[in-house]
Amino acid sequence: MSVPVWYRVAATALLVCATVPTTAAESAIGFSGVVPGAALWPARAAVVSFADRAAIDMTVSNPGGAPALIQLSSNAGATFSRPALRVAAHGGAKVRAFVSFDGRAARTVVICATRISASDGREIGRNCARYAMKRLALD
Repeated sequence: MSVPVWYRVAATALLVCATVPTTAAESAIGFSGVVPGAALWPARAAVVSFADRAAIDMTVSNPGGAPALIQLSSNAGATFSRPALRVAAHGGAKVRAFVSFDGRAARTVVICATRISASDGREIGRNCARYAMKRLALD
């Protein structure tokens, strides 16, 4: 069986093109967006509680390729089951936040997870999630 000449020429051209290194000038590479921090899931949730406090179950993940320290914080004085934890590369961990209603019937809390480099301690990124909470009464 003979292979046509045009097929051999096309196959050789493809092989040559595939092995030529591609370079780009730094100014030609555009970037827009946010460098990922520690991801919080769910990013938004509605929480209902019959008590004076609400518990929010979250999953914190490290999307980076190296282990990182994750620190949790909130705008409403939430307490965390694990306020700081070490998460493996591409790993995750479950965390629970407790938020007091402070006498209110409804409340919104923003919880942030900050990813910190395990090697040099610098902040790599931050992701925040928003949770709406409602206190129900049995009256």
